[in-house]
Amino acid sequence: MKEIQLLEHLRILTATVEDVMILRSIQEVDRVIRSLCLSNMSAPVVVLNTIALGRLERFTIWNSKISEIKIECESNGTLQCPNSPGFKQLSAVHVVRLEGPSSIEEILNREKGMSIINAHPNIVVVPFEKLELLRASDLDELRSICWSPLDVPNLRQFYSQGCPNLPEANTECFRHAKKMETTLFNDGGEDPWLAPDKFYHVIFCFTISLLFSTLASLSRYSFLRRHSIWIGSAFSLAAGAAKEAADQFGIFPSAGASARDAVADSVGVVIAALLLFLWKSRRSRPDPDKISLFILEIIDKHRTAQTVIGSGEQSPLFPIGAFAHKSLVGFLASHSPLLLASSPTQVKMAVSSDEESEISESEIDDYSETPYLLLQNGKYKVKVNGTLRCPFCSNKKKQDYKYKELMAHASGVSKGSASRSAKQKANHLALARYLQNELAGDAEPLPRPPPVPPQLNESEAKPGEVYVWPWMGIIISPLNETDDKEALLDPACWLKELSRFKPVEVHAFWVEQGLTVGVVAKFNSDWSGFASATELEKEFESIGCSKKEWMEKRGGDSVSKKAYGWCARAEDYHSEGPIGEYLSKEGKLRTVSDISQEKAQDRNSVLEQLSDIIAMTNEDLNKVQYSYNKTAMSLKRVLDEKKTLHEAYANETKKMQQMSILSIQKILNDKERLSNELEKKMQKLSEWSKALDKKEALTELERQKLDEEKKKNDAMNISLQLASHEQKKADESVLRLVEEHKRQKEEALSKILQLETQLDTKQTLEMEIQELKGKLQVMKHLGDDDDEAVKQKMKEMNDELEDKKSELEGLEQMNSALMTKERQSNDEIQAARKKLIAGLTGLLGAETDIGVKRMGELDEKPFLNVCKKRFSEDEATVEAATLCSTWQENLKDSSWQPFKREGTGDKAKACSLSHCLLPLSELNMLEKPEVVDEDDEQLKKLKGEWGEEVHNAVKTALEEMNEYNASGRYTTSELWNFKVGRKATLKEVINFISNDIKTVKRKRT
Repeated sequence: MKEIQLLEHLRILTATVEDVMILRSIQEVDRVIRSLCLSNMSAPVVVLNTIALGRLERFTIWNSKISEIKIECESNGTLQCPNSPGFKQLSAVHVVRLEGPSSIEEILNREKGMSIINAHPNIVVVPFEKLELLRASDLDELRSICWSPLDVPNLRQFYSQGCPNLPEANTECFRHAKKMETTLFNDGGEDPWLAPDKFYHVIFCFTISLLFSTLASLSRYSFLRRHSIWIGSAFSLAAGAAKEAADQFGIFPSAGASARDAVADSVGVVIAALLLFLWKSRRSRPDPDKISLFILEIIDKHRTAQTVIGSGEQSPLFPIGAFAHKSLVGFLASHSPLLLASSPTQVKMAVSSDEESEISESEIDDYSETPYLLLQNGKYKVKVNGTLRCPFCSNKKKQDYKYKELMAHASGVSKGSASRSAKQKANHLALARYLQNELAGDAEPLPRPPPVPPQLNESEAKPGEVYVWPWMGIIISPLNETDDKEALLDPACWLKELSRFKPVEVHAFWVEQGLTVGVVAKFNSDWSGFASATELEKEFESIGCSKKEWMEKRGGDSVSKKAYGWCARAEDYHSEGPIGEYLSKEGKLRTVSDISQEKAQDRNSVLEQLSDIIAMTNEDLNKVQYSYNKTAMSLKRVLDEKKTLHEAYANETKKMQQMSILSIQKILNDKERLSNELEKKMQKLSEWSKALDKKEALTELERQKLDEEKKKNDAMNISLQLASHEQKKADESVLRLVEEHKRQKEEALSKILQLETQLDTKQTLEMEIQELKGKLQVMKHLGDDDDEAVKQKMKEMNDELEDKKSELEGLEQMNSALMTKERQSNDEIQAARKKLIAGLTGLLGAETDIGVKRMGELDEKPFLNVCKKRFSEDEATVEAATLCSTWQENLKDSSWQPFKREGTGDKAKACSLSHCLLPLSELNMLEKPEVVDEDDEQLKKLKGEWGEEVHNAVKTALEEMNEYNASGRYTTSELWNFKVGRKATLKEVINFISNDIKTVKRKRT
């Protein structure tokens, strides 16, 4: 509703609502709603705000399911609260097809009314102040209208029907209203008929109700269903006309036959004119003013007011009298603002007074009625001097049209033109209707339809006579002496002979004891077959061979030998013999009226089906038209937006062109300025060039000397840089070798010192033990048994010897335990390294510092570099792979031992300590490892054939294989520190893995 609130000048809003939320939202607008219709709404509770709907004049509920309607009297904050609540302007309430609560006992609720009275104690609350009509129908549980007596000043009529529990006293409060009841009998039973005034009024109301029910039963036709509300308005119009007629004579009893005739004439004119109007305007919504104007036009076509009033003659179309016409015209003039004009000119001015106002797309059908009437009255000329023209397109180049061209033009503008206004569409829609209804005779003749097959013809048939159906003819042929009996019984012969009557089937039988042939000819079941059967009967009657002659001569002796024929009827159907049996088996007894009635029913059913199909097609057409109009409006909006964007683009392009022109002008000016400056500088350079040419001869020798010195210096600098670079690499290599040698030497020395310490301790103990043993032996030889001092000394020395032996055993046990622990630790370390190798294989890339390296595996890069120099790019890859695979297999050959040993003093010293308890692995660490023998024949041949780079790669692989798997001579995996170029320790691998895990966690967070 934001868009509606932006409309500053909006004063009247008519809304049809199907959703409760939309109903709540439209009540936020400042009291502009005059008419409200709740259509197809399904909700338990509907809320109406008396403040938002303060100007509501008409309220309608149609085809909805609503259990309760709540009335709010509070302001929502955006609307001003009036002095008194309620719908002050409400004058009409229509409730049609409402499925509400199961029972209604009270129309105006007591609790709600008391709450309003308590909220506004100083105000006299009148719920329906302008209510004029109140109808209560088929409410079995209704017991009261309101909880307290009400004064409804404007109530004119009150209808009560089908409310058995509504007491009489409850309706006495409507003292201004005329109470209408729908019973034809009074309660006393003395006089079964009503009084004459009520009787005629009841007959009139019954006639109106009967006609309305008849039209309502035809609601399957789309145009009657759409205009059902307006049909009811037209009947109200007829009732008013009848009342006007009665008022001219006072009341019904005193009027007599004249009043009754006036009522019948008025009702007949209005109903007939209404049906004609609905048929002519079935594609648009009728308007009460236009209905009234059309009824007057119907009357004026057949009789002017002066003639009717003066002569009192009957109209050739409607049996209307002078009084009826006068009363009807008076009523229409008093109830239709359009007919307040006193002359046709004023009527036309009233119709055309709104020509210049703008209309919306939804009002096209209504607005088209006005130009249509003006076309009929001749204000707009379509046919001028025998040619057809469009009166609404006088400024077009093409003025003369044929009927089809003008019809196509009018239809195209009214439906398919998005650039035309709604008023132009309405004008051309009226033109199309005018051409279709008034000038259809000027259309080109249609092609001649194909010949229609013969239709039913009942004039030759007797309605009450019973025939055999399907139509059949009987032919009796007495047997002659010369006749061929087999040919007489052949159906093909009879079918050929009777071909002029167009039979469908022919059957022959022996009758009269084999003396006569009976033939039954079967015809079509429609009226063309009946015509053929009748024609057969007439032909035999014309030659005196009908059924009557056959029956007369049948019993006598002088039977003619001619053939007799007639149309089969009930007597033949019930006759004995083969003919009667065949007729009863193949046919039925039907009268002509039964067949005609059945055909009519079939025709009516087909027409009804076609009418339903047409109605559905019209509805589909309306939906398509609506969709088309919606698309056209959308297209028009898109075109307007496109036009706006095009204009904006043109303006922007114009601005950009102006800016580019200014920019180009500035560039040209700068170019000219720079050209002048360049010319001046070129002149200066020319002068400098001349001066330099003079000095060039003098400086040529010096320049050559400088160039030679410069070249020498450059060559020297390059040599120095190369030497420096090589020296740097050599220094780094030497430092690395020194560090490695120092580390290995320190490890070996620490092992030697440890072994020497252990050896010294052991030797000292052994020497002390030997010394003690020698002393004991000496004491034994020198001592005396009586010498107590010597015995004591020997005992002490034995005790000391035992202590030393115990200490030696302890050292040996500790050494053995340490060796066992060392082996366990070594096994655990090797197992851990194997697990790490298995887990890290394939997970770490080549760019990491710690990884898994295949020891003894050849590097393919040197082979590929050498092959690229000798072969093409495609062949180099194959040759390099072949060469690398060959030498990898050579490395696995255990019979090839290209190694040699170099002994050292450390090795001899380690051997001298072999009697100690050190493990063999520690002794091997003291040995000098084997080195590759440079004088090996295969290596020398490889170096001479493929170069130093390939030789070094094979040498490196041999050293790795000899170091890590000398016995198996196959590649093994090892944890490797690529940054340092050595075997990685477990500590380094664990630190690398933990750092990598921390890095991954930081990235995820």
